[in-house]
Amino acid sequence: QIPDSNDLTNTTGSGDSNDLPFSFAMWVKASTTANQNYGFFEKGSGTSSNQQEYRAFLLSGKVYFDLYTNSTANYKRSNTKTAHTYKNTWNHYAFTFNGDVNTGNAYDINGNVIQSRGMSIYINGQIQEIGSGTGGSYTGMNNESSDLFIGNLISGSSYDLLGYVTDVMYWQDHELNYRAVNDIYADGLYSFNPKKNACDYSGNSKLKLWLQCDADYTISGVQSSTTYVDLETEPATPA
Repeated sequence: QIPDSNDLTNTTGSGDSNDLPFSFAMWVKASTTANQNYGFFEKGSGTSSNQQEYRAFLLSGKVYFDLYTNSTANYKRSNTKTAHTYKNTWNHYAFTFNGDVNTGNAYDINGNVIQSRGMSIYINGQIQEIGSGTGGSYTGMNNESSDLFIGNLISGSSYDLLGYVTDVMYWQDHELNYRAVNDIYADGLYSFNPKKNACDYSGNSKLKLWLQCDADYTISGVQSSTTYVDLETEPATPA
């Protein structure tokens, strides 16, 4: 749980025209062979339904990425079209938003939608085919006073990650491009330094959060504390 800060908010004022780009990246391992639903991150409040800004979560093997106006009833969503293998294996995830929910769809060479409402989702360096959804009245993210949660959803029950998460990176007012995401993934755990620009990466000045910790989430509720332990098995560095 990370205390509220203006660095964690992605808006310059009311209205969706004032939404800012942002990006998250992280390594995650759900350390069980049983099915899990869990949160990657959420800026929101469990005590008030009107403190939501954004979140990402896994449900039935699919990955969801939401933007909110105040409550979970008012949202713009992108989600992967197909489930992926996530149990008892390391995966790298990246979530990007270009700052404009009114952006038209972007397609790959096969005609698959890979960006919708300005949002994209990457798994292990590869941009995913996505679908989209909307609910209520989304009028842009607001600067709420809620905290940022990693590894669970404060707005929903039974979304606590049982497993490991590390190398969490967050950029404000910066959309990672495909090449940058692929470089972060390909370099492997702790090998990519987001504080230094590289040939395909230019986000060092926009980096607001970098958690180089190994967290073992054995949580019985979203209000429980996180116990940090040494990582037993590192993510394999891709060839």
